[in-house]
Amino acid sequence: MIDNFSVIEGYVIPKNLLLKLLNTYSNIGRSDIYLEKLGDVSDLIKKNNLDTDTYYFIELLKNANYNIDITENRLRLLITKDSEPKNQKEKNILGLKKVISLIKKQASGEKFNSSDILMYLNMIFNNKVKFDMTTVKERGLTKNNERMSSRLAFDHVLEKYFTNLQLKTFEPIMLSLIVYLETLMIKPYRLLGNEDVNINRIASYLILYYLMISNKVKSYEITSFFEQIYHLENEIEKNVQTATFNYYESYFKLNDFTLFILDLIDNSYSDLIKIVKNYEYVDDSSKAYSVEKTIYRMDKMFTKEDVRKEHPYVSDTTIMRVFTKLKNEQVIMPLSKGRNAVWILTIDENDPRRIF
Repeated sequence: MIDNFSVIEGYVIPKNLLLKLLNTYSNIGRSDIYLEKLGDVSDLIKKNNLDTDTYYFIELLKNANYNIDITENRLRLLITKDSEPKNQKEKNILGLKKVISLIKKQASGEKFNSSDILMYLNMIFNNKVKFDMTTVKERGLTKNNERMSSRLAFDHVLEKYFTNLQLKTFEPIMLSLIVYLETLMIKPYRLLGNEDVNINRIASYLILYYLMISNKVKSYEITSFFEQIYHLENEIEKNVQTATFNYYESYFKLNDFTLFILDLIDNSYSDLIKIVKNYEYVDDSSKAYSVEKTIYRMDKMFTKEDVRKEHPYVSDTTIMRVFTKLKNEQVIMPLSKGRNAVWILTIDENDPRRIF
C-alpha cells in the first residue's frame, strides 16, 4: 500500500481542477451569507434536513445488505416524530438519527480516530461492530513491508491526515478524499454475525460526511448529503474503482475523483441558492402559490420530495394541499404510491402556466 500523503508532497494540481476548486471555495466562502438570508427559518430547514438525511442513510443501509424490515409509514413516524421504538431495529433507526446529529455538532474542527467512528457505528448497529484485526502490508508507513492490523493502519492514515491539515501542506478536500478512499481499501471494521453487510462502506459515508462538515461545506446543513450519495451511489462506486486502481502498487488517481466530489458540493450549493431564492420570493406571495409555481416548472415526471427540496420551509400540510388542488384540477396525476411516488404533469409544455 502506497503512502498517498507522501505522494502529494510533489503533486501539482492541474488547471481544470484548480479552477473547479476556486469555484467551490467561492461558494463555501458565501455560506454564511446564504444562511443569513434564511433567517430564523433555517432552524426549521435544518431539522427537516436531519430527517431527510436519516431517511436516505437508511436507504444506503439497505443497499449495503442490511435488512431494515420496517414499513414506510413506521419509518416516517420514527424519523419525523421520534416515535417510541418497539424493537431493536427501531432503536437502531433512532441511533442513526442521533449519530448524524452528533456529527453535525462534533465535526467543526475536532479530530477523530478509529474508535470515534466505531462508537458511531455501534450506536447504529447495537454494539455489534468490532475492529477487523486482520493484517495488511503498510508500505510507506512501516519499514521492510511489515504487517500491522487494519485498525492500526487506519489510525496511521488519520494521524497523517490531521498532521497535513494542521501544517496546511495541501488542499483540505483532497486530503479528506484520501481518508475516504483508504477507509474503503483498509476495511478497518466488521459487523459481527452479519458478514454480508458492507460495514466499511457505511463507515466511509459517515467519515466523508464528517470531513465535509469539518471543511465548512455548510450547504449540507440545508441540503441532504446522504440523499445525494444515495442517488449517485453506483456512480460513486465507479469513481472509487478508478481512483483506487492497482491500490497496492500505485498511488490514488485523485484528479477525476476530486472533480466528481466537487460537482456534488457545487450541486448542493446550487440547491441551497434555489432554496434561498424561493424563500425570498415567498416574502411577497403566499407559500401555497409559490409551491404551485414550482410544480408548474418541474420536469414532466417528478416526486413530492423534489418539491419539498425546493421549499423545505413550507409545511407538509401546505404542500399536500397544493398537490390535492392540482390533482382535482387535473393538472397532475400520481403514477405510484409512497414517499417516492412519481407524479406526472398532464398539461402541455406550451401551457402558459408552464411558461410563466
